[in-house]
Amino acid sequence: MPKNKKIITDDKEIEYSYVAEQKGNKLEVTSKTKVSSPDYPKDYYPAFKQIWGVASKSENQVISLIKK
Repeated sequence: MPKNKKIITDDKEIEYSYVAEQKGNKLEVTSKTKVSSPDYPKDYYPAFKQIWGVASKSENQVISLIKK
């Protein structure tokens, strides 16, 4: 199973969550991104870079399913 991830800036302006759940014989993956404002100062660049890096790695991982 993929590991769940959640990352939030200290001021809670930007957040990303990735949740993988097994429901019966199905795998449900939910990815959410919340950006509170359409305009941020350049000081937020490192936070955006970190969050998009985590999102990119989470959403591009390969999930292999094995039938038992």
